This record gives sequence, C-alpha cells and structure tokens, in this order.
Amino acid sequence: MFARPILIISFAAGLASAAFADSFTFSSIDVPGATKTYAIGINASGQLVGGYVDATGTEHGFLYKSGKFSTIDAPGSSGRTDARGINNFGHIVGDYTDKSGEDHGFLDIFGCFSSFDASIPGHTLALGINDWGQTVGYDGNTGQGWVRDNRGIFSTIHNPAATTTTNATGINDLGQIVGYYIDATGVFHGFLAKSIR
Repeated sequence: MFARPILIISFAAGLASAAFADSFTFSSIDVPGATKTYAIGINASGQLVGGYVDATGTEHGFLYKSGKFSTIDAPGSSGRTDARGINNFGHIVGDYTDKSGEDHGFLDIFGCFSSFDASIPGHTLALGINDWGQTVGYDGNTGQGWVRDNRGIFSTIHNPAATTTTNATGINDLGQIVGYYIDATGVFHGFLAKSIR
C-alpha cells in the first residue's frame, strides 16, 4: 500500500514524426476462429495478453506465449473476460463480468484465479501489474483509479486536477503509475504519479 503521498505530473502527448512511425514492423495477432482480437499487455519476455470475441459473441481473455494461444475465462464470468496486464513472472490481471452484469478484477497466477473489488462489488477494472504484484485499475463506483498491493490492500489514486475521472492504467517496478484524468472542460490528460519520499 502507498502510505506516502503521491506526486502527480500531468502531460500532453505530441504527434510522432512520420519518420519515427515508419521505423516499425507489424505482426498481426489473431486468435484462431475469433471475429475480433485485441492485444493489450506485454511483458519483457514477449508474452502477450488481451481479449477476443468468438463466433457466438462471447468475449474471452487470451495469453499468447511461445507462438501459442491460451484462452482465459475467469471463474464466474458470463460472456466477458479481458486479460489486460502481465508481469515478467507471467502473472496476469484483468476483469470480467459476472452473471449479474457486475465487473470484477482478477489475478491469474498460472491458472489459479482470485477475484477482487476496489470498493463495492461490481465496478472494478484491473489494468496493470508489476513484478512486485502491485496492480492498478479503475473503480467505476467512485470514478477514481486505485493501486492494490501484493497483500490485497487498496489505495485510491486521485489526480487533484480531475473533476470526474482518474484512471490508473499501468505501474512499473518503481511503483510509478501512469494513467489519465478528465478536467472540468471534459479534456483528457495523461499523468505520471510518483511516491513522495
């Protein structure tokens, strides 16, 4: 848990030059039989996680490792599981919708799932994880981001410049958190949050 205050730095992204953008090569990632595939997270080993939609319209998470796809369906899910982050140990976070239509976060450690909620059940999206097991995400109940430590203790991430939403989308091994917030005029801004020591 972050007991220390957190400094939040806002920033605006500029456009990349065409020369820089042209220096990339692209490989398509498509789950066999899927109507849609979206890759969301990657670790240092090149393991990918994301989601796909099958022919029946059901959304599943996936892990792409060593050229092979594995489907991820959180226990209790009903039609939607998204895998969103993976750390260098292969631990995966994401979220799912249950049969009541409520969203919950999950942690998947080699097929052993645990479900969690940031505040009241039903409004949790889990978006990133670091190698310390700290996870970040968004609480739809409060409109705020959160960080969850490896003991399962939550702390709220709120940018003082935000009037409605603060969303924490990623965390590194230094505990630095990135995300975005929405100001009073409805404009989106990115942020970097650092602990103040």
